[in-house]
Amino acid sequence: MMLRSCVVSTAAAILLLAGADGSPALTADCSGVGPGPPAAPYGAQVGTPICPFGGSSIEEMVSEFHRVKAAERRLHRLKRERERRKHAAEQRAERRAAAERRAKYVSSSEADVPRVAPPAVKDAIEAANAIATTPYIWGGGHGSFASPGYDCSGAVSYALHGAHLLAAPLTSGGLAAYGDAGPGRWITIYANSEHAYAVIAGLRWDTVGLGDGVGPRWHEEPPYPGGFAVRHPPGY
Repeated sequence: MMLRSCVVSTAAAILLLAGADGSPALTADCSGVGPGPPAAPYGAQVGTPICPFGGSSIEEMVSEFHRVKAAERRLHRLKRERERRKHAAEQRAERRAAAERRAKYVSSSEADVPRVAPPAVKDAIEAANAIATTPYIWGGGHGSFASPGYDCSGAVSYALHGAHLLAAPLTSGGLAAYGDAGPGRWITIYANSEHAYAVIAGLRWDTVGLGDGVGPRWHEEPPYPGGFAVRHPPGY
């Protein structure tokens, strides 16, 4: 039985594999490494073959090195593919959730409530539907929520009041400071000193867009946020 005289570290083994990239290769017959025969371990018979790789040839070590590297590359590809699939699944789930949250546009005077909408959002849509055929009247909806017509901030205030999210009408400037900053999950208000409108469950609730002075109506077109403060009711 061939005696093993040493244990070669990983770093040393890689250096001994240098022959694979063009430098002088070591022989693989375990007859010795470097000039001259290796010394036999203490107590071994003189002339006993000494293999610094524990009985494995350099060719076997090179093969094992490449096998390990190939396995590492496969694992890396699998990890990237899992991450890609996870990201794609998350995007599909978000698109489905966004579609479920969007109100159905029936006409400029009617929107259907999303099945998953919370009660306050349902009430806001139904309140907006109730005045969606009224004309534009400057100051309408401010002296009282009950009015023959509404201006921009009066129409937004009416929808928020229907959802029990506003106790008294606000002007456009007042809506610019209403609630919390940033877009909401269900209701987003866009307001400045001159105009206000809202996006409720994905549909725009606005008094302009179909012609000047047309009054509060639903719109499928997206918001136009430039120059507006963006606010939302807390929690919505």
